[in-house]
Amino acid sequence: MRSARDGVYSNGVALLLNSAVSSALGFLFWVLLARIAPSQALGWGAAVVSAATLAALIGKAGFDAAIIRYAPGADRRLATKLLAHAAVAAVFLTAIVVAIILVLAGEGVPSLAPLRSPVAAIGFLLLACGTSAAWILDAFFIAEQSAVYTLARNVAFSVAKLLVPLLVAASFFVVPIAWPAGLAVSVLVALAFLPRVLRTRPVDPAGAAPRPKRRDGVGYAAKNYVLNLSEFLPGLVLPILVLDALGADANARFYIAWTLAT
Repeated sequence: MRSARDGVYSNGVALLLNSAVSSALGFLFWVLLARIAPSQALGWGAAVVSAATLAALIGKAGFDAAIIRYAPGADRRLATKLLAHAAVAAVFLTAIVVAIILVLAGEGVPSLAPLRSPVAAIGFLLLACGTSAAWILDAFFIAEQSAVYTLARNVAFSVAKLLVPLLVAASFFVVPIAWPAGLAVSVLVALAFLPRVLRTRPVDPAGAAPRPKRRDGVGYAAKNYVLNLSEFLPGLVLPILVLDALGADANARFYIAWTLAT
């Protein structure tokens, strides 16, 4: 029988708990908002979160999958380099996608036009880029068989996100405020654990796996990128379309039902 000390087994348990806890606390977040926040704020906020998640999904470009594939066995220097390059590239590409969404917001989806104000645009940028960076950190922890830190990050994200509506429930921007706040706390938690994980990597390159070829890394990332887009893109676009077609009130009801179903 496998022991809980087995890295692969404990990693799997941590990921299972992460999915269960994140889903439960995420559902609780939307139920809480449905009870204490205006329905228009919930419907508009759901579309904003979907748009930011969409930007992060496109921007991460499969780098998270490449980290999971190539970081195990790398020496400390190479692992740090892979993480840094993936994080910078993902955040940069996400920022480009955000810029495109903000330019098109008022034209393609008039309901998202408020995002074009400077303060809202900066918040939206931080939301999308923070999501992208968090996913890269999660991938690195998974690659290092330290998914317990992924669990810790997501618990911190969910708990911090839950506290914000209790303070600013009446605000129309309650969701765009709560989400980045939770992300900021969770990324700080992940960064606090990162040096501990990196210290487990061998310093001597002689005992580490050979450096992967760039072509192999790009090809592997691209395959997973296409798979992720095909899996998650429809669910992220739907709340935006519902907001534009039926309004914020209808989108609030749709998103709660969608969250239950998925």
